[in-house]
Amino acid sequence: MSEIKEHIATKLVPQLRFKEFDGEWERLNLKQLIKDLQSGISVNSEDRPIANDSEFGILKTSSVANGVFSEIENKKIVDEEITRAKLNPTKDEIIISRMNTPQLVGESGYIDKTYPNLFVPDRLWQTVTYAEICHNRWLSYFLITDRVRYNLKSIATGTSGTMKNISKPNFLGIKVNCPSLPEQQKIASFLSAVDEKIQQLTKKKELLEQYKKGVMQQLFSGQLRFKDENGNPYPEWKIVKLGEYCKFSQGIQVDVDLQLREPKNGYVRFLRIENYTQKSQDFRYIPEELAGNKRIEKDEIAVVRYGATAGFISRGFEGVLANNLFKVIPLENKFTLPYLYEYLNSYKAFSFFQSEMSGGAMPALSFGIVKALKVPITVLEEQQKIATYLSSIDTKIEAVNNQITQTQTFKKGLLQQMFVAA
Repeated sequence: MSEIKEHIATKLVPQLRFKEFDGEWERLNLKQLIKDLQSGISVNSEDRPIANDSEFGILKTSSVANGVFSEIENKKIVDEEITRAKLNPTKDEIIISRMNTPQLVGESGYIDKTYPNLFVPDRLWQTVTYAEICHNRWLSYFLITDRVRYNLKSIATGTSGTMKNISKPNFLGIKVNCPSLPEQQKIASFLSAVDEKIQQLTKKKELLEQYKKGVMQQLFSGQLRFKDENGNPYPEWKIVKLGEYCKFSQGIQVDVDLQLREPKNGYVRFLRIENYTQKSQDFRYIPEELAGNKRIEKDEIAVVRYGATAGFISRGFEGVLANNLFKVIPLENKFTLPYLYEYLNSYKAFSFFQSEMSGGAMPALSFGIVKALKVPITVLEEQQKIATYLSSIDTKIEAVNNQITQTQTFKKGLLQQMFVAA
């Protein structure tokens, strides 16, 4: 950052700027930078992405988001429709979602190479810019700044509450404060380096997650064993049914009118299913007298019983369980909580739940299914070693994830300070 100087943005200059540039930016509109917005044709396709380069795919609207183009977001074109498809994603151009939900309309992504076996549908635009005055990578960053994203949503029209559309005249009429081409190139190069750092960290996180998955398979299959303090192997494992070594506690149903969003004296935290993930839950607050003994203590294991996230496991929360959540309580001296949590989060446990659940669009996980899950069990000392080892990997994953978040926040700040809001 030493080569960047800071400005007070009273003129058309950015707050942060490279030292070799001065003078005000020029106020234009996108029509002066973009020669054409090309559209493809929507064709019939299968509900799967292409498997290799010999197949042809049509891009989904989800192929662009926050300046990133994802080529895996496509559907295989049926053979008889291939000749109708036109307009390949082309290197150094930008794809823009002209028709999408109110939140996603106007999303865009920069294309880093040409894809001859992929095609653009009619709901997406691909830019053709004036190369002598516009650096496309710079333009792609401009299109994801907060102000432009707000403007894009504002100009989207449509009577449907679920689908909006941006017209070409409205899009091309968006104002843009534009620096010289060399300054555009310098800004784009700097931000690209930040993106590369995010990509490297994301890859590192993926590799750690893959490593943990492989280690879990080896540990829970008995291929990889720990030894005691004398270097001797622990006793052979047993396979037991979860219901034989655990008990279960069902949550409660609480009327929505009795739930508060903010804490209040005499109220306790209530765990709901909405927005549930393995890392976070949606909390409300209910009168303490309704809670009874239906509480989960910190670090106890909660399981989702039904809905899109049925079978998800969480730990580290405390409060009252909702009706669609229950907790798993190991019998004394049978399982350690950390070990049981790791096993319930394993691919083997999750796939068992998925294969046994019923309900179609609303899957349901019965107590019978959970009780029937087969779990490998070893002595408590080895269980603790297994859980500690897996937890150490989680700590590394979380550290990388924090680095990703910090770098993304850094990038967001740069986007606000290296561009002049139009």
